[in-house]
Amino acid sequence: MFDRGMYAGPVGWIGGDKAEFAVGIRSSLVEPCGYRSLERYFSQGTRFYMYAGAGIVKGSESASEWMELNLKINQFESLLQPFPPLNKAINVNAIWARLIVEECCRLGVIYFCIGPGSRSSPLAIAAAENSGITCVSCIDERSLGFHALGYGRGSCKPAAVITSSGTAVSNLLPAVVEGSQDCVPLLLLTADRPPELQDTGANQTINQDNHFGIFVRYSVNLPAADDKVPARMVLTSIDSAVFRATTEPFGPVHVNCPFREPLAGLPDGWKLDCLRGLEAWAAGSFPFTKYMKNNFIAVSSRTYPIASEMREVIGIVNLARRGLLVVGGLHMVEEVWSTLLLAEYLGWPVMPDILSGLRLRQIDRGSKDNVHIIDNFNHILPSMTAQDILSPDVILQIGSRLTSKGLTHFLEVCQPLAHILVEEHPYRHDPSHTLTHRVQSSVMHFVAVVKAFSTPSQSHDFSEKLKALSKIAAQEISVHFQTQCSLSEPLVAQIVAKSVMPGSALFLGNSMAIRDVDMYAEGEVSNCTAPVLSVLGVQTVGNRGASGIDGVLSTSIGFAAGSKQRVTLLLGDLSFLHDTNGLALLAERGCQPAVTVVVVNNFGGGIFSLLPVANTTAYSIFTKFFSTPHDVSIHRLCLAHRVNHMLVKTNSQLEEALCFARQQQQSWVIEVESNIEENA
Repeated sequence: MFDRGMYAGPVGWIGGDKAEFAVGIRSSLVEPCGYRSLERYFSQGTRFYMYAGAGIVKGSESASEWMELNLKINQFESLLQPFPPLNKAINVNAIWARLIVEECCRLGVIYFCIGPGSRSSPLAIAAAENSGITCVSCIDERSLGFHALGYGRGSCKPAAVITSSGTAVSNLLPAVVEGSQDCVPLLLLTADRPPELQDTGANQTINQDNHFGIFVRYSVNLPAADDKVPARMVLTSIDSAVFRATTEPFGPVHVNCPFREPLAGLPDGWKLDCLRGLEAWAAGSFPFTKYMKNNFIAVSSRTYPIASEMREVIGIVNLARRGLLVVGGLHMVEEVWSTLLLAEYLGWPVMPDILSGLRLRQIDRGSKDNVHIIDNFNHILPSMTAQDILSPDVILQIGSRLTSKGLTHFLEVCQPLAHILVEEHPYRHDPSHTLTHRVQSSVMHFVAVVKAFSTPSQSHDFSEKLKALSKIAAQEISVHFQTQCSLSEPLVAQIVAKSVMPGSALFLGNSMAIRDVDMYAEGEVSNCTAPVLSVLGVQTVGNRGASGIDGVLSTSIGFAAGSKQRVTLLLGDLSFLHDTNGLALLAERGCQPAVTVVVVNNFGGGIFSLLPVANTTAYSIFTKFFSTPHDVSIHRLCLAHRVNHMLVKTNSQLEEALCFARQQQQSWVIEVESNIEENA
């Protein structure tokens, strides 16, 4: 009897009230050589076991079953092609490029964004020929940089960007600034001319050494590829760069890579001596240098020692009688979970930023009363009643980025006894100069310490009054929208936010889009009946590091690729027009999740109509230099890029369009016509 082996690996989950399992008829086991012996600490080899099978039933034919098995195995085998021998490289540029790309792959950098160019051709070809890497391309390096930024934001791992020399490198600066300001990992691999061509007037040659200045966490200018330099220097440089990109504070890193001619495809002799010391690396699958991060030990008991500074914070939390929990932008699901558990433990009212992950949520019915989320704080903070009720004695803020000006102003004037900020990076994020305590820690570790050592005693009466005010505000907003005849921009924001299903993501453009959603989005997207606390809601993200309107479309597309989630993007017309080259990335989605782009088109810069400059400046000046009206056809732009487009003008049309797009596998652009005067 033919033994097909243990190929049927069960995949699934078990919950409190249900379970779901599938059987994978293709599976594999990967383990280091010497996995069960001391050898594992010294060997870099790996054993890979493959199992596959076919469903043999009555009437099955052996030839067709074997054909099916081969098809299944071939997909695995394509990932197991041995690393091509280094000594067969056509020239030294190819060697360095292959080492750079392969080391990136071993470090988990497997998404490459490649701009066209000759000087960068060794890197581009090495990436394209590496079976473990996904490559995307775009003619515009600015869009490409933002696309890589979005991938890093979505996956919490850096994408690599390959560019040619000259201004191609400079075009990455806006994405680098955003990544630096908001701690998003990003790896820049920029090709360059060799030193002998610098400062000589050589074509497409600029000074690229430390090109991004203070906006990168690490910058290294490699020597031009040369067989007189030990090739392992290339590997250790990449190891160091990726480590810096993925160590707090996360951020962009820059590796400048000069290449002499001949470039890709042309043979040129080189000496094998430069490969000395790479024998074990070439035979294995691990990075050359293993960086060990000093992670915190989880708190497991009250006997775990804590620093005296943390004891002070714990004491403040214990003594709080009118504590307020403010939640800024959070990046990871684990941070959202921990913050929600902290809110439940403390029983304090919670004012969550739209990017906190707590605004568009599912809350378990059984736990709803233990978490006091004040969704409509923007509407109640200006009222005298709320100010009289609030007067917090302690503010505990998780995450430093806040969208709401109203909340920021409240934090400036409320004068609590203590204002504590918890943030993992070391940067000074205190624009109002109100912080009394700054805790540099991961959210997860901080929450573990608070739950282990604190004994909060605050009554829930404070929270219940604020929840009642928030509920009244929600009812007033609902009545106001029901009486509207036209499709206003705040209503667009509410409809779009409500349409995004749990397990998907909402990406918000800057200017009015994020402010409208922060003001008018409903709190709970739906209810669930799970027996445990649940936050299976909508992940909400945006580029709030530098808060520019550039690159938003490209970032959202990259975020979909990195997070592997369907994404709905809401942005304004000027932001959309600022990144029209991102439509090329939207058209080339492949097997990646679809992106639904909702463009609120008020034919200009609508936000300026809400600012004092609209009333204090001559109309001709205001129109030309602030509102910047346009008559660009978004439909024709989409048509030129072969991107699906819909135009809507009413509430029902928008709801139907969003429902339709959600059911499609392709990406769509939904244009919503608006009027600046009606929304001013």
